[in-house]
Amino acid sequence: MEARKIGREEVPASRKISAVAFQYGFDCKVGESDPYPFGHMDMWGAFDGGGRMMSRMDVLHHTAYLDGHEVGSAGIGGVATLPEYRNMGAVRAMISAAFGDMAARGQCISQLFPFDFGYYAKFGYGAYFERIHIKARMEALTDAAGFVRNGDCTFVDSKDDVRLHGLYGRYAAVRNGALKRDGRLWGDRLSDNAYLRRLYPYVYSGRTGAPTGYFVFSPENDCMRIVEICYECLDDIKGMLGFAKNLDRQFTHVIVHELPAADDFSLALPDQKLMERTLHYSSMARIVDVGRVLGLMRYPMGKGGFSMSVSDPSIPANEGLFEVRYRDGVATDMERRPAGTAASGKAAPTRPGGGPDMEVAVGALAMLVMGTDHIFSRRCGALPGLRVHANHKALGEVFVRKDVFLGDHF
Repeated sequence: MEARKIGREEVPASRKISAVAFQYGFDCKVGESDPYPFGHMDMWGAFDGGGRMMSRMDVLHHTAYLDGHEVGSAGIGGVATLPEYRNMGAVRAMISAAFGDMAARGQCISQLFPFDFGYYAKFGYGAYFERIHIKARMEALTDAAGFVRNGDCTFVDSKDDVRLHGLYGRYAAVRNGALKRDGRLWGDRLSDNAYLRRLYPYVYSGRTGAPTGYFVFSPENDCMRIVEICYECLDDIKGMLGFAKNLDRQFTHVIVHELPAADDFSLALPDQKLMERTLHYSSMARIVDVGRVLGLMRYPMGKGGFSMSVSDPSIPANEGLFEVRYRDGVATDMERRPAGTAASGKAAPTRPGGGPDMEVAVGALAMLVMGTDHIFSRRCGALPGLRVHANHKALGEVFVRKDVFLGDHF
């Protein structure tokens, strides 16, 4: 079996694999003229001994935010295998080969939207973005609860509006996993023809008159479906929904989609019987370069350190004992030693026998680094592949819950 990037002439075969695997209509004549999307992505294929393409996937090249830094991120999407080749290791071969390419590009994380969380956990990905979906009747948005139109909402008919870009940029920069949007990504989310796609963006200006948020909605039968909402605080959400309820003659319900769980406003609704709320994970991340990520992380103020042993069967360069020292928010020194090596004690007092402060599988480490939850929360305590032995105070200050977000699908 061979796994490699495919060329322009192999794109039609790749498209056909997707059509067969997902059973969607595909015009082969049109597909053969599809341009190869050089630049922002690569297509990969796995081939059998006879040279037939068995499986395919896309790797998109993004810039994402991690603790305030802009980092290279590889987005995995469009993974498909012909039915007769399933369970033969084709996807594993492609992903394993792609990991090497990601590292060569300097991409230190990878993200995806899984069809099966357990399947991608085998490749070192961990679920990190917990989002909520709230569906409420318009009458639930009462003035008494603060859902009041206390500012202006202005319709925007261009995806290139600088207010949208500025608001999203500030919102994304402080949320781990969020993508830095370029023109292509904005084109995927919005359109210059909002009227045709029926995607309606509104910029919200609060009491000060300055823009503090925006939302984009699409009509869905009797529901006003908010597909993206960006804000600085809970009052902005309430203000935008206060405007939304003016459309109660057209819509009986409002749906807020893709809201980070940390920003759940449902408890502000006075009558819980008038709303439905679901909570679930939507995306996964994995660390491609553990050393670089540990060097970029935001650390506590003051002075400290820790040691940890990382296991990563898919990327051997990530395995080993890492000792990290930090001061006033940044890493000052990091040393990686081979797996099984005793800790030196430079970063933190050593345990008897020189064992690390913690042992962690790379998928669990991704969840801790991204900030899914505090390391000593009950949820993280149940993570497979995580064992904490010592230095609890320092680890509890390093691996804390953070704001996370990923609204761009691929």
